[in-house]
Amino acid sequence: MEGTPLSARWQQSWVPRWWTETLFAGVASETPRDSGLPGAALLVVLASLLFFARLDAPLLEPQEPRHAEIARQMLVEGRLLVPVLHGEPYLDKPPLLYWLIMGSYVLCGVHDWAARLIPALAGVATVLATYFWGRRVLGSRAGLCGALVLCLSVRFLYLQRMLNFDCLLTLWITAALASAHLSLLGSRLSLKGWLTSACLCGLGLLTKGPVTLVLVLVPLLVYQLLDPRRAPVSVRAWLAYLAVALGVALPWYLAVAWVEPEFLADFLWRHHVERFFTPFDHQEPFWFFVPSVLLGMLPWTLLVPGLLRAFWRRSPRAAARRPGALGLILLAGLWVVLFFSLSGCKRAVYILPALPPLALTLGWWLGVLTGRRGWKVLLRRPSVLAGDAARLVLLATTASAAASLFWELSSLWFGLALGGVAALGLGMLLWRRPISWGESMAITFAALLVGVQTLLPEYNRRFALRAQLQAHVREAEDTPLTVACYPQFWDSVRFYLPDAEVHIYGPAERERLLDSLRQRRRTLVLVKSGRTLDDFLQELPPALEFVPRDRPGAVTVGWVRTRTLPAQSLPTEQER
Repeated sequence: MEGTPLSARWQQSWVPRWWTETLFAGVASETPRDSGLPGAALLVVLASLLFFARLDAPLLEPQEPRHAEIARQMLVEGRLLVPVLHGEPYLDKPPLLYWLIMGSYVLCGVHDWAARLIPALAGVATVLATYFWGRRVLGSRAGLCGALVLCLSVRFLYLQRMLNFDCLLTLWITAALASAHLSLLGSRLSLKGWLTSACLCGLGLLTKGPVTLVLVLVPLLVYQLLDPRRAPVSVRAWLAYLAVALGVALPWYLAVAWVEPEFLADFLWRHHVERFFTPFDHQEPFWFFVPSVLLGMLPWTLLVPGLLRAFWRRSPRAAARRPGALGLILLAGLWVVLFFSLSGCKRAVYILPALPPLALTLGWWLGVLTGRRGWKVLLRRPSVLAGDAARLVLLATTASAAASLFWELSSLWFGLALGGVAALGLGMLLWRRPISWGESMAITFAALLVGVQTLLPEYNRRFALRAQLQAHVREAEDTPLTVACYPQFWDSVRFYLPDAEVHIYGPAERERLLDSLRQRRRTLVLVKSGRTLDDFLQELPPALEFVPRDRPGAVTVGWVRTRTLPAQSLPTEQER
């Protein structure tokens, strides 16, 4: 053993042997003989119906209007290099998402749906990337099942439709992992696939920064150490990967650092290192993402107990059923969850890149449960667990209908009809034979489609500012319109009222706000609801009145004008 290289000694140790002989002893799946186009066409139809539905819903504060407005301001001012917000450099994120939104504005005009077109396209592309990744390394049925699980997971659908950086980052990470994985399947490394993965990783660097390298390279490195059956990757290949990834993104980083010297300290240090180790916002407990994943992937989380039992079995037959390719997929998903769990700063959207590999893992297990008779068995073979999943979906739909009535997110008749249909379907499933997984997926798709077509847009309209702003603009008499925001700024104002004269007043500037209101005949005012609104109304001069148009939400919007009628006070925080 003295003359044996360290790498050879490691491969002969118990850890790689446990990985390849006990945990993932199965051989790689054969290359599917069909093209996969029927499955891809099915996924495109289903995903398009879900992701492109009602993109015209209002943008939700604070993230969506900010990203849409930054792209609009960059387009109007012709500033392509440095993202800009209200005339100042916005150095929190790289520009790729903004560039794509600008392109959408050029083609479609400046609309909220045009901004949301980018995450919607990324969502459909991520579902397809998951499908082709899974079918190539795990088999046709596992790939289709995994992509369907991903597409029909409520957490993925909700977050991927929102205007955020993680939706685009998830596409690049999923595609980069898939391409690198495929390049490792043969006896020799496929340089084309390896460098394609590096290019995709570079696009991730232009989307959200160095976190892309961490989420892609760590599982690849660990997989290289654990599974000697994959193609060997030399140090030169790793260096080439880094060179290509950095070559895609580094020119922009260097150009911005030259123009804005504070960029490196603000972006790389404050928003990556400091946020990870000494967070200054979004602090959550270590286990924050675990319930988020388990609840967000319902009803498919019902497959988890059986999946864990399948991994617990140590018989040679059970080990041979688990293919080696599944190891990298599982590593990729669990690493995302672990990495962001270790981070001090946690936001729900961070978990998005974990969902495609976790969905593929569940898809593999679903393929095992349905046997080896082709993917059409999903439509024919009954399953008690599939029935449980459908019942859970219908129960959640009934609860959502009741909640929509309580929060007035739907009309009385629609809420009653939706709850009645879901309750009727639930009752029928309680008495009939077990249904197939295909039928369960069809029920889940129908429930999600109703949600994105009706309930989700109503939720956005209820809590977004678009309707209130546009309604008040139609009543405006002044040109240009004067808007005052207190005690903070809401980016929806600039996006929906780009020609307005906007004034921002901080928490300690209430007196300056009141003085400004006395000097103007009519001002549109946005005030944070609750105690802030109560204090503002109490100090409003008797000669002025505050006239809101709609019921107050998180923000109350109304005209402050010279009093013409007796005061009609808004309900106080205690009365509400």
